[in-house]
Amino acid sequence: MKGKMKAYVFEEKDKAVFKEIDIPAISDQEILVKVKANGICHSDYELLEGRYIIPFSYPIIPGHEWSGEIVETGKDVSTFKKGDRVVGECVIGCGVCKVCQEGNFTYCPTSDHFGFTIDGAVAEYLVAKPEWLHKFPDNVDWKTASMIEPFSVAYNGINGIGGCDASETVVVIGGGTIGLCAAACAKAMGARVITIEPHAYRRDIAKKLNVDYVIDPMKEDAEAVIKKLTGGFGADLVVEASGSSPGLKSSLDLVKNGGRVSYIGINIGNEIPVELGKIQIRGITAKGFIGSPYVWDKVVAFLSQSQLDLSPISTHQFPLMEAEKAYNFARDIITNELVKVTLMNE
Repeated sequence: MKGKMKAYVFEEKDKAVFKEIDIPAISDQEILVKVKANGICHSDYELLEGRYIIPFSYPIIPGHEWSGEIVETGKDVSTFKKGDRVVGECVIGCGVCKVCQEGNFTYCPTSDHFGFTIDGAVAEYLVAKPEWLHKFPDNVDWKTASMIEPFSVAYNGINGIGGCDASETVVVIGGGTIGLCAAACAKAMGARVITIEPHAYRRDIAKKLNVDYVIDPMKEDAEAVIKKLTGGFGADLVVEASGSSPGLKSSLDLVKNGGRVSYIGINIGNEIPVELGKIQIRGITAKGFIGSPYVWDKVVAFLSQSQLDLSPISTHQFPLMEAEKAYNFARDIITNELVKVTLMNE
């Protein structure tokens, strides 16, 4: 497909421009997708500020939480066709190194990250390879589909440590996008869910997602409340999704003896004093997760079959053509009382 498209381009450190560029050409092994929705992530701002977890270079189009419709396929592509509704993974391993061959492509030392080292989705069109993509059905709308990426992180953090069911109590620390996805996921799995979040508007969103209890840690003793709700034992599963020092420090105190703690919030570079002996003496299983390898098809099926409503998490929507305005707005999370800003291009 030839022509021009609009895209939001990070041209250099602290310089982003919404401009017209050529629609990218695809190879015989690639796919052209018309972007329908894209979520703004805080890591986009880190990219713009010149810092990210792996090396990258400018110019780059951001955007890794997206959904779209295939408009063109290369002649060697047989698994997808024009009109398919798709989402795409954002960590792309080399596929041949020892780490990838062991099934851990998220940690591939030479991986690419879509929207960071490869042009992303804050544009009218994007280029992808079939191995990155997953189809989703008509009963999952574009906006919900664009949240599959963050939801898959939450799902992976719960499923990867044994999942949960209606017999269990799950505590989620943090009410940002990932924390709210984790709360919604655990609730859809049948668990009783408690969300700990200091900001009232985020607690209100958790309630819209049908969590059973919300706790304001600034006004309540979270450990005491949880112990009271669980007969003095603590949660079966604690999901630490805040990445905050207080959240990480409290996680081992909120779980029961023999319980599980899943760490999906990210906190790198800070030393946090915790009694690691509690893990041993209380028989706690603790595991950290990053990304969502090998669960995307399961997540698509989970959202389709559960008909889980994630719409309260996308608190604000802007048209793609107002990308610059949206990015400026999304910077101020607390003042604007936002969780997820979604760019729509329907």
